[in-house]
Amino acid sequence: MKRFFKTVLAFFLAMVILVGIAYAIDLNRMNEGKPVMFSSWGIDYSPNEEINMPQEDKSNNIPEKEEKPKEVTLSLYFADENIAHLKAEKRTFSNDENLAKSVVQAIIDGPQNTDLCSLIPGDTEINSIKLSGDVCTLDLNDEFTNFTGGTSMENLAVFSLVNSLCEVDGVSKVKINIDGNKKAMFGGHYSLEDMFSKDVSLVK
Repeated sequence: MKRFFKTVLAFFLAMVILVGIAYAIDLNRMNEGKPVMFSSWGIDYSPNEEINMPQEDKSNNIPEKEEKPKEVTLSLYFADENIAHLKAEKRTFSNDENLAKSVVQAIIDGPQNTDLCSLIPGDTEINSIKLSGDVCTLDLNDEFTNFTGGTSMENLAVFSLVNSLCEVDGVSKVKINIDGNKKAMFGGHYSLEDMFSKDVSLVK
């Protein structure tokens, strides 16, 4: 009988020791904000979930910034030898914040191909050029309007600029002002009041 009680006492003591160890383990985990292994032992406790969440590898989620090419090759449009259509001439430019201005200046300076010709008056100067969304607003001096030619030539001259500027990435509309005048006339009777979009029907 005594042996039975000794066995029961030993078992009880072993259970007390195991429970004590479990309590100590959980108490330590609760102090560290970790989830308990056995029980919260009646303590009002919520584990710190952020500690146990795996760290997100943010390095793989950052999109690599696409490197902008240092140079771009664009089509500039000049009148053909018969001044009946526009023809493209490839030019390479520095791909910087002055790209649109460089395109306009190249049109003013004229083509490299001797079979093509510029219809822009040579004394034309750029007052300013601004990009806003898909619109390029170009302000030229009054010399641009000193144009002698019929309506067809006026149209080619304007779209020589418009089609060339629409080659610049992001530009789809062009507004031409003259010394700040938004409703100027070109060649005496060609209105520059509206915005222009690229006209491929003029290109051959």
